[in-house]
Amino acid sequence: MVARVNPSLSFHALLIFAKAAEFNSVRNAAASLKVSPKAVRTQIKAVEASVGQALFEGEGHALHLTSKGKEVHARVNSALSELKSALEHSTSQHFSGPVLTVKATPLLINSFLLPNMTDFYDSSPATVIKLCSQAMDMKHICPDVEVTIESSDSLAENIETLAELEVFPVCAPSFVQKGPLLLKDLQKIPLIMGDDLNQWQKWMDNAVTTVQLPSVKRLYLDNDESILAGAQAGLGIALTNQIVAHSSLVNGTLVKPFRKSLREGTRFLRVKTVDSNDGVKQAAKASFVYWLHSLVKT
Repeated sequence: MVARVNPSLSFHALLIFAKAAEFNSVRNAAASLKVSPKAVRTQIKAVEASVGQALFEGEGHALHLTSKGKEVHARVNSALSELKSALEHSTSQHFSGPVLTVKATPLLINSFLLPNMTDFYDSSPATVIKLCSQAMDMKHICPDVEVTIESSDSLAENIETLAELEVFPVCAPSFVQKGPLLLKDLQKIPLIMGDDLNQWQKWMDNAVTTVQLPSVKRLYLDNDESILAGAQAGLGIALTNQIVAHSSLVNGTLVKPFRKSLREGTRFLRVKTVDSNDGVKQAAKASFVYWLHSLVKT
């Protein structure tokens, strides 16, 4: 009987399955793709559930394809080879490559995607990226990929978690010009608050301090971009995360006055993809998602 794979299975899962079969190892496949071993195991299970049979036997570094696994691997490898040839042909003929419409907030575009875009083009020169901010009129635009920061711990179809975000305070360099801050200094410095009013208290609890948060000197802002701008302007100390604040910390417009970070399990960087019947575009989307994974691992 010919091995059948559920057509709704994500292209991402098939690519990971093929790489695990190539290396006969979950860990080596994960290292090659710059994803976690857990992500590799999850996608292998998805492919096996689609086929209805185990495709590997063994564990860790000693994975081996079952007879059914060899059937599925042959079909997946054939499809991947066809897509690779199509991409190479497109590049060699100087045709315009696949166009990916990527949606994100202006802050994620400016602080996370744009500063790293050169690396993506180095690895995928044939792909054209169209970045669209959520501030634009998106009524007539259907994004191929959407990058978001979410609070929900549940995942819908075609959504992957790229990173669980760490929360930490940041401020303008002027706050630490006279020396490092102490936790007790938070009682007299304005605090910049976001939509989660309890986040500062959670961070204080995690810092294991008896210092009480001030009841005054608070500035409430409703989005990450305004919170970051307020901190850069010297209006106070804000809580942010490693994705939103990365560029500002690198260029020195913000500093971390304390070492403590809070991994609270309530904020996640996620990517959502929309399936397409265009195999070349599917391959380009998979490459873009792998690139996003590599960014958050470095």
